[in-house]
Amino acid sequence: MDVWLIILIGCAVLFGVIAFFLIREVKRPQQSGPEAAPAQETPADEQNEQSAEKSAAAQESPVTVPVPPVPDELPTFVFPETVPAFQESRCCICNHELGWRHAILYRADTGAEARIDYDCACKLNTVVNGTDRREIAVAARSIMSRLDDVDPMVAAYLRSYIKLAAQRLREGNDEP
Repeated sequence: MDVWLIILIGCAVLFGVIAFFLIREVKRPQQSGPEAAPAQETPADEQNEQSAEKSAAAQESPVTVPVPPVPDELPTFVFPETVPAFQESRCCICNHELGWRHAILYRADTGAEARIDYDCACKLNTVVNGTDRREIAVAARSIMSRLDDVDPMVAAYLRSYIKLAAQRLREGNDEP
């Protein structure tokens, strides 16, 4: 029963659309009187005449396109591209809040400290001092996944540790 109702409603909507366009076509004004085109004109003549009328109408009343007003000050959207390196309360790698257990990754010439939280410190320690090859690889991948998000100075510092770990892993493969 529901299917027939949907089909009936669809037909009614379709009929309404068709009726709308037919009524719209019928209500168009027909040219009559002295302005009407002669019946013996060819289609090419009609097209030329219509294009001439359109160009004359375009010259008489130019179409103005409304221009939206430009604000005096454009809005600024400040999105942090990187995790700031030197914050007292946040990790410079993962940007998590520092707990009571944190480490100092390095100190800048200005005396500012790049601090890391306990989890990032454990991962970095595994990369630097780890003995299990799999743990080193997992920790290095985790740190490498953050390199695009951290401050460039921190990224350079972390890359040096990752390169050393990769070199150490390669040397471990050479041994029988």
